Amino acid sequence: NGQEDTTMIKNLSGVYETVEYENQRFVMLYDNDEVEQYPTHWHNAVEIIIPLHNGFTVTSGGIDYHLSEKEIIIIPPGELHSMPAQDGRRIIFQCDNSVISDVPSIESILPVFSSAVHITPTLNKELYVLARKNILDIYTEYYAKAPMTDVRIYMYLLTMLTAVREFQLTKSEENAAANAVSADESRKFGLVTKYINQNYMYD
Repeated sequence: NGQEDTTMIKNLSGVYETVEYENQRFVMLYDNDEVEQYPTHWHNAVEIIIPLHNGFTVTSGGIDYHLSEKEIIIIPPGELHSMPAQDGRRIIFQCDNSVISDVPSIESILPVFSSAVHITPTLNKELYVLARKNILDIYTEYYAKAPMTDVRIYMYLLTMLTAVREFQLTKSEENAAANAVSADESRKFGLVTKYINQNYMYD
């Protein structure tokens, strides 16, 4: 792939990976085409994966996620995950969690990291297009190494995570509304059942 990066896990102690960011940056990105098994491990970094060629399977939090090309998974910091050896090419992006968790003004996006998020066109087309664009923009910026590169990467990352959190909040509101409707329907159904029980012997 023309990049010097090879093995993703360079420092593994038991199941804990120490992520080494290069040149004091807060991010690490791998343009990865290794056919290599990544054993169960965890780290304090946020990890985002997007397969560019061939699908990619990731087990995170005990759940298997099967990613088609250009689908995205966000793996929370601290979550056990693994990947079997797979042929193909994928971007693997890691970000120091402290640049998000230590900033009070953006702590409202932290619930994104309650579990892995698999972003697909089926989940939500608008969210998928935005997330795919932002992770590919991060890829471009990472290798540009321009003066404002890390600022732009941070901006793209926050844009993606903010969109994910807003989507989650919208879904929660929709579910709450649906539950309210269901509760009202249950009440009405109960009244109908009660009426039938009291009056079934009459015409």
